[in-house]
Amino acid sequence: MTASNRDDDASWDPPNLYLTGISDQTAEWWALLEAWRAEGAMPPIHLRDLDEDDGDTLEQRLASCDGLVLWVYADKTARSWFAAAPVLPYPLVLLGGRADEAEMARWVGGPALDYLVLETVSALRFRTSLRLAWRRYQTQLQRDHWQHELHHYWETFARITAHDLREPLRALHNYSSFLEEDIADWVTPENRDYLKAIRRLSRRMDRMLADLHRLTRLASGPLVCREFDAMPLIIGVLQRLAPQIKAGGTEIRVVMPLPQIYGDENKLTEVFHRLVANAIEHNPSPHPYIEVGSCEDPAGIVLYVRDNGEGISEEISDQVFDLFRGRSKQRRDEDGSGAGLTIAEQLVRQHGGTIWFESEVGGGTTFYVRLPGGCGTAGVQED
Repeated sequence: MTASNRDDDASWDPPNLYLTGISDQTAEWWALLEAWRAEGAMPPIHLRDLDEDDGDTLEQRLASCDGLVLWVYADKTARSWFAAAPVLPYPLVLLGGRADEAEMARWVGGPALDYLVLETVSALRFRTSLRLAWRRYQTQLQRDHWQHELHHYWETFARITAHDLREPLRALHNYSSFLEEDIADWVTPENRDYLKAIRRLSRRMDRMLADLHRLTRLASGPLVCREFDAMPLIIGVLQRLAPQIKAGGTEIRVVMPLPQIYGDENKLTEVFHRLVANAIEHNPSPHPYIEVGSCEDPAGIVLYVRDNGEGISEEISDQVFDLFRGRSKQRRDEDGSGAGLTIAEQLVRQHGGTIWFESEVGGGTTFYVRLPGGCGTAGVQED
């Protein structure tokens, strides 16, 4: 053993090792590990058999492990488990023969931390692989812990924005109305304008906080994915926005057919609600229209929302998806929050998708949403 290897071993506290998997190879691996341990070719380890009949299920025995599970891949149970669950909540290292190597490699980064091949493994390779696998597992546990802490933080933040911060704004709005009524006989037109501005800006701030709360709640929650038809989703969005569509005299064009898409239906509904609402809001054309359709793309399914509105100037094109900054300057005092496109972008990215736009000042804007064949973010739940 070299000096560097001894240093690595000295800095590593080996975990317990649990050998499982019913196959002819299991005995070969057991004999090899016992021989290495007897020769002193590796630090002391504990070998335990998870196939003992102690009344517990295999899931219960795996969950009780406080170290690395060495699973002989020739075991039929291992193959069926990995095919059914892309990520298993156990620190697994696969053991197999040369014939299993390509198949075992598929699972590294998913259910397995690493794999070892019986015909080519050495004591040094075995020890090094276990040390690195254990470090990866500890890093994963730390990441999961901080993700849980971050999720708790966002839940707290969302609760504060939904209640504690919005209550003073509502009071400010109401008191300004009371004040205007109390001094109605002698208030000047200029003073009245100031009071109206206070109410208008407090309404906008309230909407900003409401959207910030919605953003944190939607972006921090898990995806519940399934395949569904995009047409009912678009129809539902248009029905919810019917008052705004009617008020603006906006013509709606839906280019058929719309494809089947895979994702979280509620969150994708929010995406297209925000895109269509944005198209209505930023369309001062005397004959406004909005077109919704799809187009072919080798990287996934692409849907688009197109309008003939004012377009997006180059000056703000890099700020379109920034929180509260993606609005044209002349509209920042209006009642909208400016968070709609930020929410849309975050939810598309949560799906592992892409959102972008093409625009011409005075010639309208088209927003494109590309969705992959499956949900691409951790925390996915199948419906």
